[in-house]
Amino acid sequence: MRIAWIGPMPNETGGATGVATQLLLELANYDIEIDCFFPGSPSALPASLTDLSNVHFYFQASSWEWDRWYSRNGLMCFITGQIANYRSEDRLAKRLLALHEERPYDLVYQFSHIELSILRKFIKQLPLSYCTHLCTRLANSGGIDGNRLSRDRRNRGFDAWVRASC
Repeated sequence: MRIAWIGPMPNETGGATGVATQLLLELANYDIEIDCFFPGSPSALPASLTDLSNVHFYFQASSWEWDRWYSRNGLMCFITGQIANYRSEDRLAKRLLALHEERPYDLVYQFSHIELSILRKFIKQLPLSYCTHLCTRLANSGGIDGNRLSRDRRNRGFDAWVRASC
């Protein structure tokens, strides 16, 4: 099985991104090839993930920085940060699609990133199976049904592993 994983940069301090680290460490024990696409730089990747032989990482750093003219107040930080993130995600999506054309993915796994974001414009070029894993309190408290958001775009069934992961 070949998976394209998209979402925020994992960490070792906890929260949703800490869960991402634990999931990747566990999935690395199986015969699954995982390509992870993260906004940010390689230096932010947790050390525990750097030596996994079947997990590959693709990063897209942003030129956005704190204490610049565009990041001096809350509103400008939010707006310019969203634009910078969108540009990084666009570059990552194009890289994902190029790799998918070379060797198709079986699944796109969207971790803790509720919006389809930039991948929406490429939806017809993606694998049939697309899974969104909501890792939020809202999803876990019944506010959003994460499994309802995970679906096969052509109404074909997921493999048992895919259903279990969603």
